[in-house]
Amino acid sequence: NLEVFHEAIKPLKKYINKYLISGSNIQQTHIINFLYALNTLFKIMLKNNNYVKCESYLKIAQKYMLIYNAESSYVGFSIYNNLAYLYLKQGKFNQVILQLKPFINNHKTLIYPVILASMYKALNIAYYNTNDYENSMVYIKKAIYLHLVNDNVLAAGECYFNYINALRYCSKFKEAIEILNNCLCNYSNH
Repeated sequence: NLEVFHEAIKPLKKYINKYLISGSNIQQTHIINFLYALNTLFKIMLKNNNYVKCESYLKIAQKYMLIYNAESSYVGFSIYNNLAYLYLKQGKFNQVILQLKPFINNHKTLIYPVILASMYKALNIAYYNTNDYENSMVYIKKAIYLHLVNDNVLAAGECYFNYINALRYCSKFKEAIEILNNCLCNYSNH
């Protein structure tokens, strides 16, 4: 929180190393803290544009999440979402789909709708960039719905841009114009 990133790296790495050499009982007890430490290191490395280290920290987190059944935790959802974000930044659109689709399918209940909306938007972008506009529209509709349920009207408004573009590329111009007109009315104050 103090944005003293370089000073934070050393104790975080020390904690991670200590965790990795601990017994399985201690690892089970402290899995959530371990995941938060890795996720924090991911964020620091992201600020440094070190995508290789970003991915390695998230992959370690994924491995231990599976071992200790922590995927359904808030930080578990965050790690999958951050991995999708990283892949989007790198243009690895198929990786986004390969990571998020099975994860979402295995977690059918809406545990963390805000994070799930972000995951749906990531899938929308990934499918859009692989020219699968139909799936792109499926996921952006889900993102819009979750944002509206959470009263996040501005985030839903941003998602409408993606939806309109997908409609355009599917040659569904009439529907795109209708949605655009609705957005112009609903978001005129923004």
